[in-house]
Amino acid sequence: MAWFFIEADDVLMFRDGRPFTAGESHVIQSLFPPSPLTLQGALRSYILNQAGYALNDKTVKHEAHSVVGYGDDLRQFAMRGPFLARHQRNTQGDLTGKIEQMLPMPADLAVTKQTIHNQSHVVQVDPSRPEGLTNWPLTTEGWPLISDDVLDDWEGEPWLTSVAFAQYLRGELPPLEEVHYTHDLINSEPRFGIGMNPVRRAVEEGMLYRADFKRPKPDVGLLVWVEKSAVAESKKQADLLPKDQFTLAIGGERHTVRVKWISDQEKDNNILSDSAFKPLQLKGMTNLKLTFLTPTYFAAGSHPASWTNFFSSGAEVTCVSAALPRYKTLSGWSLAAAYPGARPSIRLVPAGSVFYFQTNKLPDHKYATSLMDSIPTGFPPLTQLGYGRYALSLWSSR
Repeated sequence: MAWFFIEADDVLMFRDGRPFTAGESHVIQSLFPPSPLTLQGALRSYILNQAGYALNDKTVKHEAHSVVGYGDDLRQFAMRGPFLARHQRNTQGDLTGKIEQMLPMPADLAVTKQTIHNQSHVVQVDPSRPEGLTNWPLTTEGWPLISDDVLDDWEGEPWLTSVAFAQYLRGELPPLEEVHYTHDLINSEPRFGIGMNPVRRAVEEGMLYRADFKRPKPDVGLLVWVEKSAVAESKKQADLLPKDQFTLAIGGERHTVRVKWISDQEKDNNILSDSAFKPLQLKGMTNLKLTFLTPTYFAAGSHPASWTNFFSSGAEVTCVSAALPRYKTLSGWSLAAAYPGARPSIRLVPAGSVFYFQTNKLPDHKYATSLMDSIPTGFPPLTQLGYGRYALSLWSSR
């Protein structure tokens, strides 16, 4: 396996599947980080281009297909991410030569409106005492946590460094300085345009629109893990992703990004890998917490029809509570079913979602790394693209 750090040379645009027509919907919103579907397409296309394969000629098969497949057939290709990341700096502001991963702050954490010594601080909501109202049906197992009395007015999504996230999994509250908001990491740059009439080759009156581009701040980029079968181990494997630096055209207007392989020294302990999660051993009924690191899909929406299906045989499982941010939508480049190959639109439980259980068993070995329902047709295997990744920890009522 290999980790890569992606830095932008210019602004970036990653659209979702919502339709846009100049003169009707005047603002094109951009996602950041982009969907894994976007990044996997760029990386797989790069490998096929390096192999000399013409992407518009589907009749010719190349040996590179055995690694990256074609379309929704991923073959051996697997990845995780993209995650937000940045070059780490020390307290003096100097670069340390290491890459630091950022993860969405778990939804059961909050930053207080009240202050201690004139400073806000991070608190954790008690799952055994849900507060506020909920629109969940009364038949639903578990209550979602609501904590409007402690939530600060966030300017964008909050993120934790990997070190702070590891503290959270150990049951510790991360310090406030380890919480970063989207506006601290990414700038929005609006660009204006006007629709064109292709027949007259002139502008159309009243077709003004605005596109919301994203520019990562200095030192900020994207982090992605790629399965070793797609990574070159020597210069002879020129068709694969090199353990070096290369450029990639990605997103709207195909702006260029620099992709750099990350060495073990650059990773250090600042990137959460599978080895960072210590296996748990349960003795009888235990308070178990499941925190999603990446988005996941449940057919019932915010939760599966039955949690028991995901746990080992003989499990007694009760979902005590849940803390869920707003859902994320996953779709293709167009929501219009009339377009050939258009994907359906599905709702995902976002990264940072937290579920509290009382159970006597761990998740079944089939779901040891990824936990999600079977996805609808029209999508590649999402678990191969890193969806449904989670971390387990213990919780106690305060």
